[in-house]
Amino acid sequence: MTKGLTFPFFGKKIKTVAQTRTIPIATVGALLIITIMLTGTTNVVNVWAGTFPGPNGQIAFVSLTDGNDEIYVMTADGSDQTDLSNNDADDFNPSWSPDGERIAFASDRDNGNFDIYVMDAADGSGLTRLTDDPADDFNPSWSPDGERIAFSSFRDSNEESNNEEIYVMNADDGSGLTRLTDDPANDLSPSWSPDGTKITFSSNRDENATRKIYVMNADDGSDVTRLTDNNNVNDFSPSWSPDGEKIAFSS
Repeated sequence: MTKGLTFPFFGKKIKTVAQTRTIPIATVGALLIITIMLTGTTNVVNVWAGTFPGPNGQIAFVSLTDGNDEIYVMTADGSDQTDLSNNDADDFNPSWSPDGERIAFASDRDNGNFDIYVMDAADGSGLTRLTDDPADDFNPSWSPDGERIAFSSFRDSNEESNNEEIYVMNADDGSGLTRLTDDPANDLSPSWSPDGTKITFSSNRDENATRKIYVMNADDGSDVTRLTDNNNVNDFSPSWSPDGEKIAFSS
C-alpha cells in the first residue's frame, strides 16, 4: 500500500494525488510509480519537476526519507541516491539547469518563507539564494539557454488579491526581475519551451475558476493562449516535450 505521499498544490502541500493526463506522452502518474519503484520509497514528492532523466543522465526528486522534504538525485536505474539539500528545512521543486550542472529549487531554510535557490548538482555545494522576499516563491524553471529562471510568487499580493504570479529573473544572481503575468487569478507552474520563446503555465483566470493550461510569450507575457478547456476539472504542472511539439500535464 502506498503511504506518505505529499504533493505541492498552489505552492502548498496536500495529501492528494490528481489523476494524470498527457498530450499525448506517457502519464506523469506512471512516471511517479516508476520513480517509487526505483527509489524504494513511497515518500516521494513532485518527482516530475526533476526531469526524466536530467541532462546528465540523473533524475532529481524530493523525498521525506529523512523526515522532511529533501532533494535527491539518482541514476536512471534508481542507484546512487544522494541527498543534495541535506537541511532541516523543506526543500522541493527541483529543476535542472540545461547543462546538468546545477539545480534550482524552493526552500524555507532561511526565514521561514520559501525562496528560490541554486546548488551544484554534483554534491549540493555552491548554494546561492536568488530571491529574498517576505512572500513565498515556488516552481523554478530554467530557460533553455540557462540564463534565466521563471518562477511563481505571491510577492505582489495584497489584502484584496492574494494571488500567485509568474516572474523571470537572471539565473546567476536573481537580478533583472520581470513580472510576466498580472491577473487577479493564480498563475503558477511555469515551464519554458525548448526554443525559449514560450512559457506554459497553469491558471484559473477564466470562467468557472478551475485551473487550465495556458501558454504565453516568454519575453513579456503577451499573447496568452488557453490550451485546455474542460471546465469540470483542474489542470496542473505543464511540461514541454523535448521537441517542443507536445505538453504533458496533470488533471
